[in-house]
Amino acid sequence: MLERPVGIYAKKNVVVISQTETIGYTYQFMIKYNIRHISIIDNELKLAGILTAHDILKELIKYPSAKFLSIKNSEVMRKDVFFVDANTTIRNTILTMSRLNFSALPVLVGDAIDGMFTENDIISLDYIWDEVRDSTFTPNRGIGETIDQNNIISHEFTLLDAANKILETKSNFILIKNNGGQFSGIVSINKILGSIIPLLMFAKGDANFFKSVKIDTLVREPVIERKSPGLIMITKNLMRSRGIEAVVLFEDGIPKKLVTQSDLVRYLSDYL
Repeated sequence: MLERPVGIYAKKNVVVISQTETIGYTYQFMIKYNIRHISIIDNELKLAGILTAHDILKELIKYPSAKFLSIKNSEVMRKDVFFVDANTTIRNTILTMSRLNFSALPVLVGDAIDGMFTENDIISLDYIWDEVRDSTFTPNRGIGETIDQNNIISHEFTLLDAANKILETKSNFILIKNNGGQFSGIVSINKILGSIIPLLMFAKGDANFFKSVKIDTLVREPVIERKSPGLIMITKNLMRSRGIEAVVLFEDGIPKKLVTQSDLVRYLSDYL
C-alpha cells in the first residue's frame, strides 16, 4: 500500500481558482467547503501557486482593511509551490508532508493538477496504518505522550490574540479553557478567518474590533474528549468515523492537549 502511487488516492474534485481572482472571492470557498488550501492556476490552467488560510490570516492581521479583500491571489499566494507527481509513492508523499509541515499537497500529472492529497486522506486509509502496525508501529502507545504544544488559550483572549496564537503555533486549531481551567471549546483557523472578514467589512475597515471581540463568542468546532494519553489507533479511528480533525485529551477533568490530524501524521511518519 505504501508503495502505491498517490495519484490513485488523491481527491480529484478539488477547488482551483485563477490567480487573477481576489482574496475576497477565494476565501469564501475555503469557508464554504471547510478547506485550508486552494490551488491557484494561471491563464494556461497550470499550477501557479497555493493559497492557504494561514497566508490570508497572516496578511489580514498585518493589513486589517476591507480593501485587502480586493487584492489579487497572485499577490498573496505562495509561488514556491511544493507538489508531488501522481506516480510518487504514498510513503514518500507522507514523509514530504510531515517534513514540510503541510496538511495537503497538490498532485500533478505533468503540468496539470490531478488532485489533492490531504491529512484526512491519510487518516482514512486504514491499510496504511495496518501495514506500519504489522512491522514497527505501536498502536497502544498514547499519542498524548508525543505531543509538546502551546496551542491552548484562555477564553478571555481576543480575536487578535487567537489569530496571532494560531499563526505562531502554525496549527489549524486552538483549544480554549475558561478561568477555572475547564474545557471551553476548540476553534479552527477557518472559523477565525470566517469571523474576522465579515466583521472587518461591517466595521468599514476599523481594526479595533480585533482587540475587543472575545474568542469565546465564536461558535466552536465539534470535538471528542478522551482521557490522556489517548491510544493511537482509537484516536485515529475516532477522527475517521466521526469526521472530525481534533480530539481533546484530559487529565483529572482538565484539558491538557489537543490532538490533531497533523499530530497523527507526524507520529506515523516516524515509522515509515
